[in-house]
Amino acid sequence: MRRCLTVLLLAVVASECLRPRAARSEESLPRHLILLEVPVNRDDAFVGGTYRFLASRESGMGPFISFDGRSETYTALQQVGPHLFIQRREMRYLGALGLDGSLHLGTHTGVFAAAAAGYTFGSYEGTRAEPEEGWTPVFRAGLLGRFRMTIDTVMHLRVGYEYADLRSVASNRGYFAAGVEF
Repeated sequence: MRRCLTVLLLAVVASECLRPRAARSEESLPRHLILLEVPVNRDDAFVGGTYRFLASRESGMGPFISFDGRSETYTALQQVGPHLFIQRREMRYLGALGLDGSLHLGTHTGVFAAAAAGYTFGSYEGTRAEPEEGWTPVFRAGLLGRFRMTIDTVMHLRVGYEYADLRSVASNRGYFAAGVEF
């Protein structure tokens, strides 16, 4: 009896995997979103990417992973005493893992919000001294635009706000992203 149930289960799984994609429900297909992002403020700019997984089209929420790096070195002041600062050229990076959700308000528009745990680290040019690093909350929110490119592919544009404590510059940044959902 147990062997029959195992064979039956394997047959059902195999038939689902071998069924043509068009025959499967579009809502049940997993979706992937890859974004090129540029968080900026008046002091500096980062460039990076995000990958987000959606279990189905109906699901507006999914886990994401992102990594951003400063596009060029930033001149930061390192405090070494109560009244003494050293000017350093800093590179900084931010990696994050969290949840991203979107709510579609129309065919082409919507809003998004994301929360993550991030880790920021960096290096100073020409020295062994290390800048401050550590864990930081990362929050993003804003407006999104969606435009169908093909039957299975959708282009995303996002504009909004991002918070992340980068230790050396302002934590509040504008967030711009463009990507593809497939």
